[in-house]
Amino acid sequence: MLIEREEEIQELLQAYDSEESKFVAIFGRRRIGKTYIHHYSNSPNHI
Repeated sequence: MLIEREEEIQELLQAYDSEESKFVAIFGRRRIGKTYIHHYSNSPNHI
């Protein structure tokens, strides 16, 4: 479960669902869950 990451997840899902190519950069300090957000939003049971 991700807490207070709904906005980031929605942005990623919109980029995945878009008909056109998108570039999404996920950046930030280390150990804040960047890779986890990517895996979570890309999983079939993300909701």
